Amino acid sequence: MNAKRVNAAAGVIHASQVKGKQTATGLAADLESACLLQSPEVAAEQVELLAELEQRTELLHVVQEKARRLRAEVDGRKAHGDRLKAENEALRARLVELEAEKERWRKATYRLAGEAGLVPRESPDAITRRIAPVAALREDDPFHLHHEYRLGRDLPQPDAAP
Repeated sequence: MNAKRVNAAAGVIHASQVKGKQTATGLAADLESACLLQSPEVAAEQVELLAELEQRTELLHVVQEKARRLRAEVDGRKAHGDRLKAENEALRARLVELEAEKERWRKATYRLAGEAGLVPRESPDAITRRIAPVAALREDDPFHLHHEYRLGRDLPQPDAAP
């Protein structure tokens, strides 16, 4: 007989009787809930499992708190990213406006320069169409010896008969 276990059981039975439980079933239920109807090994294992459960519960709370902080940080970064995207879109729209304004200035400058006689009134394509056929008919080298480079075979031989 284990005096410690007997005293623990007596304490549980007394507490049950104070609560008003008088039947054997009520007393047995209270003994079971106090883990006194188990073998010492099972009771020790249950105590270990309860301690491990408390540790894991504490760890779970720590992890949940960290997850809450990370979620808040992610939300902050998303908001910052959204602000940057909006800024980027505004800058792109401003760039389109500036490019259109640049084109208007270029056309106005070209028109004013043409009115002042600083640029030819013909378009560059018209000038090219007028000059290109003449350049194609030019033949400065009747023997077609001129290249960007010269090789020995391209030059006349000193002892060759004409």
